[in-house]
Amino acid sequence: MQDYTCNQNDTPCGQDGACNWVCADAPPRQVIAPSPELYAKVMAYQHEELVHRISRDHSIAVATARDWFKQGLDYLYRAATTSYPISPNASADNAWHAFLLYSRDYREFCQGMFGMFIDHFPKPVLK
Repeated sequence: MQDYTCNQNDTPCGQDGACNWVCADAPPRQVIAPSPELYAKVMAYQHEELVHRISRDHSIAVATARDWFKQGLDYLYRAATTSYPISPNASADNAWHAFLLYSRDYREFCQGMFGMFIDHFPKPVLK
């Protein structure tokens, strides 16, 4: 399981990765029901071009880039099935940023897996 935090107050998720905490100021949002079948489908998704872009852009081995991409997929699944915003760890976030560059593939992935688009809301810098 990955480490995720609440976007509102950087509170860590439950140690089991289930994100069973509540962010006090976060509004509820649309989510889908978690399921082992959907998780397996999400984690089976492959995008070799993207993996190689991550490897090149971050000067890491392809195997490491593939692990980052899997962490990104895990994060997207949890973002779609958790009712409050969560933040990815650095590796998952780097993979997510790379995935967003392939906007058509990302949109089709989100719609096909979750029936909705998972928006990216960066942490504000002007606070």
